[in-house]
Amino acid sequence: HQIKTDPDEILPIEKKFDIRFVLVPVLFVAGFLIIFCISNHVMWKRKYRRMKNHEKFLYITKENLKLLCHLGFPLKTGETLSEYRERLLKSESYDFSENSEFSSLYEEFVYADRKISEKDIKTAEKSHTALTELVGKTDMRYRILLVFMK
Repeated sequence: HQIKTDPDEILPIEKKFDIRFVLVPVLFVAGFLIIFCISNHVMWKRKYRRMKNHEKFLYITKENLKLLCHLGFPLKTGETLSEYRERLLKSESYDFSENSEFSSLYEEFVYADRKISEKDIKTAEKSHTALTELVGKTDMRYRILLVFMK
């Protein structure tokens, strides 16, 4: 057998960029992340519903403290909950009058061994919703953070 080496018979190989080689993996990863976030959110909702009242209250209070930290109001070392609430109420940046109610309930729960009622949980959840909206309005990076916090 003879190999033809005539330049007219050899077809040049064209290297074309095919968008599918990039688009398919990117869409796969994006789809996986969306499914992961949704399933994680559903799992936490289910777990939250099964918690006892005091567990729910502690969980939502910790989330509220994280949100306040993202707004620039971390709980300082050695600061009591009363001092923290006063600092929040004196804030000129935001109006925390309704959003800080959970801190007085938390203080009573920690120091007075108070039983947590459904009303207390609703108060903490209301504060959480308001603080989440407030963080969402402040900065894009915190909006992204909210997706992964839930």
